[in-house]
Amino acid sequence: METQKMCLLERFFRDNGFKLIHDGQRNPVQFQLPPEEVRFFTRKYRLSIDGHFVNTWVVFKYDERSQFADFEMYSKEPELRGREKMIFGMEEKKEVGIK
Repeated sequence: METQKMCLLERFFRDNGFKLIHDGQRNPVQFQLPPEEVRFFTRKYRLSIDGHFVNTWVVFKYDERSQFADFEMYSKEPELRGREKMIFGMEEKKEVGIK
C-alpha cells in the first residue's frame, strides 16, 4: 500500500467525516510527473454526514520546497447568502546561523 505525505490536521479531518474530492498530487491531466515528484499541490475535502455531502470544505496546500502546509476551511450556507472562510497559514521562519 502506498502512503502519501499528509499533515496531522489533514489526517484528523479525513478520519472524521471529510471525503477527498480532489488530490492535486495525483492529477494526471495537470502534471506529467509521477506523484512523488510533484512538489506543490492541493488536496480538497468535503464534509459528509450520514452519507450526504454538506456545504463545508477544507483545502490543504502543500509546498514541499518549503516544508509547510496551508489550511483553508470554508462553508456556504444558502440561507445566509454568503460564505464563511478561515485561512490558517504558517509564516516561514528564518534560521540564523552562527559561523
